[in-house]
Amino acid sequence: MLNESLERLKFLREEILNLSLKDFCSKFSLSYSYMRNIECGEKVLPKSKSLEITKKIQNYGFNISDEWIETGYGSCPISSFSILKTNKYINFDDTNTEQRHWLKTILTRIFPYKYACISTNEMMPFLKNGDIVFGVNGDPSKNLERLNNEIVIARVEDNFTYVRRLRIVENNVFLVADNLDKTDDPVVKVNKINWISPIIIHKKHVGKIEILENQND
Repeated sequence: MLNESLERLKFLREEILNLSLKDFCSKFSLSYSYMRNIECGEKVLPKSKSLEITKKIQNYGFNISDEWIETGYGSCPISSFSILKTNKYINFDDTNTEQRHWLKTILTRIFPYKYACISTNEMMPFLKNGDIVFGVNGDPSKNLERLNNEIVIARVEDNFTYVRRLRIVENNVFLVADNLDKTDDPVVKVNKINWISPIIIHKKHVGKIEILENQND
């Protein structure tokens, strides 16, 4: 698997600049054989080289930050939402394994989203078994009060991920199923949350992608 910095550079080349590897190397004065070996996984892209390539792209006037190449945060010439609004992704075929993998790659490696697959019907009718939801790595200390009574994605102390409604009662934090009869454990009291996020992107098991929160990348 390519490292995430290289995946972002490749995504930038193919999806945003729409350049072949040969044209990309010619435009930004890079060694074609070197970049080919890196994209094929035969060589590792060191951070210093990644920053050098980013600098060359910046010098051509493209709004791209070192931070985005390294982490997925920061300035990028196009937002993940703009990508998702294209027919290539919003209408992708659920039965196509390659397309499903590429969608997850874009959202979790190119852009820094977290995702969870829904495996029960405890949050119907909003979420159904087979849906996929995406959020961001949110700081619990800043987001809990704001997200009270909302359906969230939360990673808790045992590294288990819940997609449930957040309830705060007398400073106690609970993750609650909307349909209490669809699960054996409908109310979970949480002592520690590692990260928490609203649902930003919802991919129904059969249906289009829904962008639920207009969050900047």
